[in-house]
Amino acid sequence: MAATYDASCATEKDQVRTLIGDVDTTNPFLQDETIEWYLTQEMNIYMAAAKCAYSVYMRLSGGGTLEDRKVGETRIKYQAAGRFKELTNEMRARGLNYQRPYAGGIYKSDRDALWANTNKLKGNISHNFSRNPRGPGAATNSTTSA
Repeated sequence: MAATYDASCATEKDQVRTLIGDVDTTNPFLQDETIEWYLTQEMNIYMAAAKCAYSVYMRLSGGGTLEDRKVGETRIKYQAAGRFKELTNEMRARGLNYQRPYAGGIYKSDRDALWANTNKLKGNISHNFSRNPRGPGAATNSTTSA
């Protein structure tokens, strides 16, 4: 397994790496194969990035890893996993804007494929749809008295 990164972001894998900040190939959070698998499971790069960030979050949150940063004379310690949790929510929210809705059954071939599926449960709603046993003109066994 490998971790590669090209700053030109020519591939979706590199775009996901940029979005989650996993650009250091000497110490990567995720391997290329993992990112590529998430890309096959999600509708867009933002949703894949959300899954990747969540994966990193879960891995880091288990160990309670503290990140140490120094800026000038100030040194801060923070939970590294927390940033990936925030990133997960941020990428998921952004990715929802790019989801493509799908309405099945638009084409006759879709309808025929659904009808041909023998594993699908057949509902009774499409059969005898217009027959209402209590509707006008229905035969009744009881008589009404005035």
